[in-house]
Amino acid sequence: MNRSFKFHLNNKVIFSILYLYFLITSFLIIPAGDDFFWWGKPGHYLLTHHFYGLDSSFGGSSNGRYLGNLLEILIMHSSIFAAIFYAGIITIFIWCLWYLTGRTRVSLTMALAFFITLQSGYIQSIFMWFAGFVNYLPPITLLLLYCIMFKKYIKTNYSSPTAFFFLMSFIGGLFVEHMTLYQIFVGLLSIYFIKIWNKRKNNNLSKNIVYAYTLGAVSSAIFMFVNPAYYFSRNEYRKVSFSLDKYFESYVNTTHFWIITFNYFINHSNLLIIDYYCFKRSQK
Repeated sequence: MNRSFKFHLNNKVIFSILYLYFLITSFLIIPAGDDFFWWGKPGHYLLTHHFYGLDSSFGGSSNGRYLGNLLEILIMHSSIFAAIFYAGIITIFIWCLWYLTGRTRVSLTMALAFFITLQSGYIQSIFMWFAGFVNYLPPITLLLLYCIMFKKYIKTNYSSPTAFFFLMSFIGGLFVEHMTLYQIFVGLLSIYFIKIWNKRKNNNLSKNIVYAYTLGAVSSAIFMFVNPAYYFSRNEYRKVSFSLDKYFESYVNTTHFWIITFNYFINHSNLLIIDYYCFKRSQK
């Protein structure tokens, strides 16, 4: 049997097993907190009122995360849908990591080992909690898919229909606020990259797909942020500040725990790399 064909077949088996594993895992996740909120009357009320309500009990759930909220309601009312969606998104996410890092055995191993690089808070809040999962993983997966398609376009000058890129970013921007804004940055960066690429390689790649992606991202942001929750809610959860003091306070009290302090695997890996290079230099 051809070696490359065998490797391709093995990959299909691995990703099929991966999908089945997360399909079963979805039935073992115990709903908590916001899951019950969206399952009950508050969730139904927000669904029928543009996901905005003045009742303080709605808290941060009154927002412009239209697709995230809608999918959370579907997940809480159908365990079959929850299983298919949960397993599908995680499998595609890991496939994207593998594809973008070379599609080798090593990259497949590293993609499958992704979870050991996360601190336990991320595992609990995103992969073991439907309310967190449905808002955070779908948009980053869509962004990775865009990166794959953009990379292919640069290499082969082949792409999906332009409208698809608009739809991809528009959908990806209706989950969580920071990804909504980040998509705009990625779109603008893509436009700049093609401009530089054409100039240096003397190519004439069309910018239509990146224009469409950026337009979809901007349209999605407008659609999200017209929600009154970001302007008229009294809840502190949705307040935005332009104060540097507030940024620093947020980093000290919250952000660094998630990004740096409790990422034990990354911290130890960095220390080992530093030790290795220090040792190599000392041998010279």
